[in-house]
Amino acid sequence: MSTFFKISRDWFHPAEWSPAALLFAKATCLLAVAWLVHYGLSRANPRWRVLLWRGATVSLLALAALALAPPALEMRVLQPEPLLRRFPAITGTPKTTPVDHAPKPTEFVRGLPDAPWATPAAANVERAAPKPMSRAITLEPDTGRTEIPQTWQASLFGSRWTLFVVWLSVSLPLATRLALGYRVVGRIVASADRVPEWVSHEGSRVAAALGCTRVVEFRQSSEVGTPFLCGLWRTWLLLPTRMCQPGYRAELPAIMAHELAHARSNDLRWNAVLRVCSAAIWFHPLVWRLPVAHAAACEAVGDAVSATLLGDARDYCRTLAKVALELTAAPPSAGVAMARTADVTRRLRALQQHVFSSPLRRRRVALSGFVGLLAVALVGGLRFAYAEPAAEVKATAKNEQPQRQTTNEAQRAPSKDAKESTRRFPV
Repeated sequence: MSTFFKISRDWFHPAEWSPAALLFAKATCLLAVAWLVHYGLSRANPRWRVLLWRGATVSLLALAALALAPPALEMRVLQPEPLLRRFPAITGTPKTTPVDHAPKPTEFVRGLPDAPWATPAAANVERAAPKPMSRAITLEPDTGRTEIPQTWQASLFGSRWTLFVVWLSVSLPLATRLALGYRVVGRIVASADRVPEWVSHEGSRVAAALGCTRVVEFRQSSEVGTPFLCGLWRTWLLLPTRMCQPGYRAELPAIMAHELAHARSNDLRWNAVLRVCSAAIWFHPLVWRLPVAHAAACEAVGDAVSATLLGDARDYCRTLAKVALELTAAPPSAGVAMARTADVTRRLRALQQHVFSSPLRRRRVALSGFVGLLAVALVGGLRFAYAEPAAEVKATAKNEQPQRQTTNEAQRAPSKDAKESTRRFPV
């Protein structure tokens, strides 16, 4: 019973939380706010959602860095009421009734050969004597805070090595899966062939129209079923072999515009960073869908850029539907594919409603980034500590006042020697 009250008392007082628990609470608040803003921006420009999740990822890394730094802002909270004062029934001290007089020994107690005669007063005294209890909690003389034995903490939470092994047993397979995906993509790129000359010229023309200064190499392969952008250091655009034929000459500008928009925004590197973070923070449920939400926002931006370049959203919708219908196999996960079967319907519906062709204004982006970094800095440097009890503060204040009065009176009152000297030798 006392252990339960101790746990509940610590959970609702952040001053007693460990640094890891405080960091987890801060990350939870940050991610909860990010998801609320994400759903609030569902009908706004998708570029805002891209910036939101990238800012949330940077904020998570900043919170982890600020957790190791000294506190910049300390908030004082009131100390909770001592546990035994709130729950006197668990102190283990039963109430006793005083015995005024001892009655006469008139009752015979059977079954006790050593003490055949016993008085009711003696029995009452034995019942009233407090029995020794195992101290599940201890009280500090100054603050009245309780402490849990180390054996109970170890049995409930386990050691740090146990938690590390559990974390590693899940993070390691996720990281291995991501590394295998990049290895598969590297093998496909190594076996890919060069594209025809007219495909390279078309890609250079689209890159110049979009303002993409990043160098992108075009390759064709029969192992991919959809246009696919990959590579962290060297960027490759893999096209299916059928799309390098003259029959796709009309659809090729829209396809290249979509993939080059990802290359211009560095979506490949950001997707990799978000996947690594999700593999490291797998135990947090608000991180599970974070890479998917960022990738969906990037796809919406690519669709808007391609539709704006063509000048007609209907033509781009037809091209996107055609690419999705000809998809034969699922694309690799370590890259950005133009079409995936799961989200094509949603993207087509969004394009029919509205096409966000205009980019974001720099002032709004700068103001939003400044406000976000300021909030993260304040939350990351925040620490909680107990304030001094009011009784102790008043007691110290009362003790200090008489001391100050005595010192002042001693300074003001002249000494006896000075008085005698003034009497004997008047000025």
